[in-house]
Amino acid sequence: MQRPQLTKALVCSVYLPSPISYLCIKLTMNDSEQNPSEQSQTFQSMTEKLHSETALMHWVDLQTFFAKGMVLYVDESLDLIKTAVLFADDMADELAPQIESELITQPSNDQAREWYDKTIELWTVVVAPYILVQEQKI
Repeated sequence: MQRPQLTKALVCSVYLPSPISYLCIKLTMNDSEQNPSEQSQTFQSMTEKLHSETALMHWVDLQTFFAKGMVLYVDESLDLIKTAVLFADDMADELAPQIESELITQPSNDQAREWYDKTIELWTVVVAPYILVQEQKI
């Protein structure tokens, strides 16, 4: 499996088919400019924002983004929203061990084919330039 490269997720617009139409994530403050209570409030508000923008989507609707290398699979053992917040806040130090242990990966062609064949729905959240996906927990 390929390891995704970590990049800043600052200002970007991504078009996705419904139920997500346009999503723009803007981070206006650097963590070092905030005191601890502001960091906590920012984490809380980012968590709430990303949670409200999470949706179930059919894999078929995500294939174009997969082909462009924009889809990252988040293992079931991780919390999708907390992982998205780490990407949004550019917390590369915290993400690196998860990527190295392949808990966050780009889906393989075999995985993509399996999802397509099963017409699977995945939990999806956009943290530009990535679309984080996770299988539904049963």
